[in-house]
Amino acid sequence: MERIISAERVEDILNVFGSFDQNLHIIEKEWNVCVTDRDAELKISGEPEDVVSAEKAVQNLLMLAARGENVDEQRVRYVIGMIRSGQEDQIRELDSGVVCITAKGRPVKPKTLGQKAYVQAIRENTVTLGIEPEIETVNGAELTYTVTLTTPNGEEKVYTGSPKEIAVENPQLWWPHGLGEQPLYTVRVDLQRDGETGRKKIVAITRYLTVGLALIESGAMAVGFGRQGLLVKYNFVNAAIVVLTLTAGSAFLMWIGERITEKGVGNGISIVLVINIISRIPSDMKTLFDQFVKGKAIASACLAVCVIIAIILALVVFTVILQDGERRIAVQYSQKIVGRRSYGGQSTNIPLKVNTAGVIPIIFSSSLMQFPIVIASFLGKDNGSGIGSEILRGLNQSNWCNPEQIKYSWGLVLYIVLTVFFAYFYTSITFNPLEIANNMKKSGGFIPGIRPGRPTVEYLTKILNYIIFVGACGLILVQIVPILFNGWLGAKVSFGGTSLIIIVSVILETLKQIDSMTLVRTYKGFLNS
Repeated sequence: MERIISAERVEDILNVFGSFDQNLHIIEKEWNVCVTDRDAELKISGEPEDVVSAEKAVQNLLMLAARGENVDEQRVRYVIGMIRSGQEDQIRELDSGVVCITAKGRPVKPKTLGQKAYVQAIRENTVTLGIEPEIETVNGAELTYTVTLTTPNGEEKVYTGSPKEIAVENPQLWWPHGLGEQPLYTVRVDLQRDGETGRKKIVAITRYLTVGLALIESGAMAVGFGRQGLLVKYNFVNAAIVVLTLTAGSAFLMWIGERITEKGVGNGISIVLVINIISRIPSDMKTLFDQFVKGKAIASACLAVCVIIAIILALVVFTVILQDGERRIAVQYSQKIVGRRSYGGQSTNIPLKVNTAGVIPIIFSSSLMQFPIVIASFLGKDNGSGIGSEILRGLNQSNWCNPEQIKYSWGLVLYIVLTVFFAYFYTSITFNPLEIANNMKKSGGFIPGIRPGRPTVEYLTKILNYIIFVGACGLILVQIVPILFNGWLGAKVSFGGTSLIIIVSVILETLKQIDSMTLVRTYKGFLNS
């Protein structure tokens, strides 16, 4: 395929080609096309899709050159990136207006959409901080960062999501020399590796795993429906319809959760789970009422109600404390003197959550123990009498702590071991003490009494191991109490420790996000008002 592009001026073509045709070589290498110049006309040849993309790049570069812009390698790669991401229409929106004139008489103009937004923020606000690291990737991993702005009053404001500009509302301006104080704002930027790229990879893997697990679970349920006579005809077509329907429903719920995360507040998937859990609470309460209160004497009924309420409230309070608990490690930043002024010297802390892994260890351990049961049910081997069936009964949570089947409680011990293991495993891949120590060292920070470098890493690792163990014990306690309640007393309720932790953690996190958004916009959060 070939395309011909006409240019009004030869100077524009020379500007687009660059010195020794270096810009042209970049475009040819990017899309594997061939670009030739014939009498103020450019011919692009290659595969159809590549030719179309290269044509868009050349036309936009010619447009910029016609406006008097200098087309260098940086500008070419920026245009290529915009076309790759489907944003070629926004290239024309680049502000061609002059921001200012340098001392040498050269105009300063925004060259990217980010710079355009930055210039607009400068025009609309008194003080605007522009932040953009020169290095965007390290070993192929994208960098993200958070910004901490400390006001002269000592108030800290944290900006997440790698902001390009930060507008300081109602800033304390400097007085002329000798007429007043000069309040100092301190800005700290913390870089993290594998941010957005890693997040996208995790989201993609999560989607595939969700669909795969939905297929397995729906297949087992289809077999179960057929054996129980819930299908009109137990054949391949009806079973396939059940599998496809349940899998499509799971994918739809996943899509809804992602849309809530993107357009709303909080984690969408977690909110969907919480709604599902809360919807089962009334039926569980009715089950408890029918089993322990209904038909009993007034004194016994009142005592049962008080015990049930006390257990639920105690678990809720304990879960809130567990989810909000932190171990704060003090960090001191060294003071620097530049000229007659001193910078830094502030004290802060590293907050380490007691429950560092959240509900993930319980979910992982429960899923791992339930997987053999699902497979056995799928194959029709769940009601046997051999050693395999005995193992499956031990893995079944409904048989734990039952006085009549106490031998199957060994599964509870395995469950505890797996929970502790996954607590350490998940924290080890999400929290890196070495990276924290390196960032502190580069910023001039240190833990009082601990030398920077390896001693700091060892200290953080030691503290983290203690915290993980305490958090895992808290998770086990929250999960075991409902299991004991169901097994020992025979309470058949679906509401367990996992559900409680999910509800509490999601509600607390959602409230914090709403409060932070309110604080950014009104400088007053609703939680502390």
